[in-house]
Amino acid sequence: MVKGHKSAYRLEGSRFTFAYITDEYRAGLTEYRKDLQSLPDRVDLTSLSRDEQLAYWFNLHNVSVIEQIAIAYPTKRPADIKIKMDDRKVKLDEAKFIEVSGIKMSPRDIRTQIVYPNWSNSNVIYGFYRGDIGSPMLPRYAYEASNLNYTLNDNGYEFANSLRGFNRTLGHRNVSAVYQEAAPYYFPDWDHDLTAHLSTHIDDDKLLADLNNGEPIRIDRYDTMVADLSGGQRLGSSGAPISGQLSMSADTQRLLTEVRKKQDILRGRGVIGQQPKGWVVIEDLYAVDPDKPVEPKPETESDQ
Repeated sequence: MVKGHKSAYRLEGSRFTFAYITDEYRAGLTEYRKDLQSLPDRVDLTSLSRDEQLAYWFNLHNVSVIEQIAIAYPTKRPADIKIKMDDRKVKLDEAKFIEVSGIKMSPRDIRTQIVYPNWSNSNVIYGFYRGDIGSPMLPRYAYEASNLNYTLNDNGYEFANSLRGFNRTLGHRNVSAVYQEAAPYYFPDWDHDLTAHLSTHIDDDKLLADLNNGEPIRIDRYDTMVADLSGGQRLGSSGAPISGQLSMSADTQRLLTEVRKKQDILRGRGVIGQQPKGWVVIEDLYAVDPDKPVEPKPETESDQ
């Protein structure tokens, strides 16, 4: 029996190799989180640029989520992880295990009490990684002021054009619950504001037609399955192991094979593998044969 990801969204977004995390790497995640927490004790955050501050909150939020999933792994759903806080256990997103300048906060607090109320650009939605398949992507690098705008735009493009961001079924336009959480801050006129926001990221003509058809918007099913390679299974615990450098289990090998097939299809359609976004290639088109000798123009009075 082969287990693993079965969701319609399983080939979208990014995956973290939680099954391969060692104790040393896990300890490194905790050290990184604590180092970020202590940064305001060494540097006045208000002295940093707005982009530097935003990058700080993204990195602190994301490493905190990854750290707690790594500690609890194997786990199928990050939303079900509970952290002991005083005398009770609190779900990961609500647990105030992050402490900055003496103030305890949860991952949700960072999103809804710090960033959303203080940054007007709705693209900040795409900077927060939640560890599940329904989440916006996790970049391969830490956020910095220099890569902030590009990365948020790139994440927004991927998310809005994916099934988990926006899709249409008969009679409804379906959107992610990620937008619902951010609605009080960025989409007060829910239908109009969200449609306008999505239209800045969606570039497929058919998808744009679906977006602008005026049907009611409803919140789609959010996939809370962990965004790993094996569906929350321990390394080699699902299916026969596949020999190789990482000794992949059968379910992981199956997922990677599906991803490669999808990439081949998208490459054939010209969706990926083209010039990177932001590059413009200009090639002169000659009106005449460039190898043909050019006859001199007759001299005019203005040339004299």
